[in-house]
Amino acid sequence: MGTRGRIFEVGATVTMVLASVAVAVATWRAPVTLKTAEGQVVQSPSNDQWQELQRLGQRRGAAAPKHIIAEFSDLQCPFCKRFHGVTQELLARRGGEIAHVLVHFPLASHPYARAMAEAAVCAEEQGALELFVATMFAYQGTTTSDSWLGVAAHAGVDTLAMQRCVIRPTTVSRVDRGVEVAKRIGIRGTPTVLVDGRVLPKPPTLLELEALLDSLDRIARN
Repeated sequence: MGTRGRIFEVGATVTMVLASVAVAVATWRAPVTLKTAEGQVVQSPSNDQWQELQRLGQRRGAAAPKHIIAEFSDLQCPFCKRFHGVTQELLARRGGEIAHVLVHFPLASHPYARAMAEAAVCAEEQGALELFVATMFAYQGTTTSDSWLGVAAHAGVDTLAMQRCVIRPTTVSRVDRGVEVAKRIGIRGTPTVLVDGRVLPKPPTLLELEALLDSLDRIARN
C-alpha cells in the first residue's frame, strides 16, 4: 500500500471513530432508552440503580474518579475478554481519573460463568481480583468443571478459602442482585458498557472510549 493509500486508511479509521463517538455522546445526552448494536432495547439505570451497581460491582481505579465505566461481564464471554484488554489499557493510561466497575452477568449459555462470578467476589476478598480475572480470561476456552478452580490457583488465591466463600449467602446474593439490575434495565448480552450511568450502543474500542471521555470533559467545561 502506498503513502496515499495509508493516509486514506487512517483517515477512514478516524472518521469511523469520530462517528462512533458522536453516536455515543448523543446517547449520553439523549433519553435513557436505546437500541444497542445487538438489537437490545436497554434503559439506562435510574440514579438509585446506578448507585446500587457501584456498590455491587468490583471496582478498580481512582477513588474519586472523573468518570465511572461500568461493565456487565461474563468471564466465559470471548467479547468480554477482548474488552478486558481495553479497560486494562485505559486504566494504565488514565487510572488517576477513571474507575472501572465490573458487574457480573453470567450468561446461561456459559456453564461455568456463574461459578466464576462467585469466585471473583471471593478473590476480591483475598486481594486477588485483578489477577483472578486476568487468569480466567487467559485460560478461557480451556477450563472445565473440574479444572477452572485449579486455574484459579494460578492467580494466587487460597482455593480452600474460596470454596468456603462461594457458598456463603452474601456471595451468592451479590451476583444475584447484579443480574437482577441487569434484567430490569433490559440487558441480555455481554459485555454491556455504561459510562457515567448511560448505556453505550456497543462496547467501545480503546480509541472510541478515550475520545468519548475527552468529549464528555469538554461538555462538562461548557
